Amino acid sequence: MTRTMVSILVFCLPLSALAEPKEGMDYQFRFLLHAQRVASNGIGVAGWGIVPDALNTKTPVGVILGGVVFKQKDRWVEGMVGTFLNGHKVDDPLLDIRASDTRSKMVHFFGEARYSLKTDTLMVSPAITFPIYTVQGKMIGVGAESDMFLTRGRLRYGLGPRLAFQLPIKGWTFATAYQFQPEQDYDILRSYFVISF
Repeated sequence: MTRTMVSILVFCLPLSALAEPKEGMDYQFRFLLHAQRVASNGIGVAGWGIVPDALNTKTPVGVILGGVVFKQKDRWVEGMVGTFLNGHKVDDPLLDIRASDTRSKMVHFFGEARYSLKTDTLMVSPAITFPIYTVQGKMIGVGAESDMFLTRGRLRYGLGPRLAFQLPIKGWTFATAYQFQPEQDYDILRSYFVISF
C-alpha cells in the first residue's frame, strides 16, 4: 500500500506544472554505454560512452569517460577522467565520480559528481529509486532525481520524479524523468537508455 501511494504521489507531481505553464519543454533522449571489468579483489576498470541528447542533430555531442572502479556485490564507486566530444573534437576535459548502491530491496541510490575544467562547472546529480514491482525478475521502480550545476558561484538546478525499469535483455535499462527547472523558461523531460556489460 505504501509503495502504491508513493507511486501515485511521484507521478502526480508533474501535473502541478500545468498550473503555471512555461514557454516550452526540452525533451532529451540520453543513450549510455557502461562497462566494468573487475578482478576478484573488487578493483577494476570502468568506462562510459554517453550521448547526452541523441535528438540534437545540429551539434553532435558525446562524453567518453574511463578510470578505476571499486566494487562489492551490489555497490560500486568509479573515479574517472574523460572529455566532451563535439563532433570528432576533444572539447572539454572532465573529472568524474559515479556511485551506485542497490543492496537494499527497498531503495536504490545512484550519484554522480562531475567537474568541467573548461567551463569551471561542478555538476552533482543524485537519484533515488524505490523498486515497487518485479516482473519476471526485472525491477520496475519510481523515485526522484536532480541535476545541480555550480558555475563560478552561480547555481542552477532541476528536480523531479523518475520511472525506471529493467528490460528483458540483461544489462538493459530504460528510465524517464521530468525535471522542474526553476531557473529556466522550460522544464526537461528526459529518457535514458542504458546498456551495461
